[in-house]
Amino acid sequence: MRRRLNEQLLTLQEQERSELARDLHDEVSPFLFAINIDAATASRMLKEGRMAEARDHVQPIADAIRPMQRQVRSMLSRLRPIGFDEFGLREAIENMIAFWQRRRPDINYHFDFSAECRGLGELLGRTICRIVQEALSNAVRHADPTLITVSIDRQGETVRVEITDDGRGINEPSRPGYGLVGIGERVRAIGGSLSFSGQPGEGFAVAVALPCSSRQEAASTSVQAVEL
Repeated sequence: MRRRLNEQLLTLQEQERSELARDLHDEVSPFLFAINIDAATASRMLKEGRMAEARDHVQPIADAIRPMQRQVRSMLSRLRPIGFDEFGLREAIENMIAFWQRRRPDINYHFDFSAECRGLGELLGRTICRIVQEALSNAVRHADPTLITVSIDRQGETVRVEITDDGRGINEPSRPGYGLVGIGERVRAIGGSLSFSGQPGEGFAVAVALPCSSRQEAASTSVQAVEL
């Protein structure tokens, strides 16, 4: 069991690395290539004393740096949930919602957080952050909803996480996309369960149950073993 769990965790790590590598290749590399061209051209023109023409190639460098900075910040936010270390689980998720609220103010966001869910521990908290991050991003980007609801509740030794929207739903709920597959791997790695439901035009729901018991502590030990 432990060996299988370690294999799952290693697979998930490789998937995350592959996704980050694709983003670096697709989103950052083109800007670096353009900056290199502009810098080389400006340098050559400065040596030739063509100051005015060189200035024309300096501004595009600054213009290319800004989207790279945004992309790098986005990648860092995926690696480390914003606000989790500083404030805790509730505030980290509030930051995620605020992130999308600024960009999609036409969507209503509702967040329910049980007081019993404070102090769940680092592994469980980060797992919940990643689940909400992926499901929230999917809903905003693909579902065209008017309302997204995030709910985190604790019932005994089980934490229940639900993200629902009233968007367009999906045609084949039995065939999850890459993001939902990743959520499933995270959930199973700490002994939890995942279900999702949705029909075309009837919205979509992600429901996760996570243990707060010794199974989760054992998974935490396995994570540390993988990282060593």
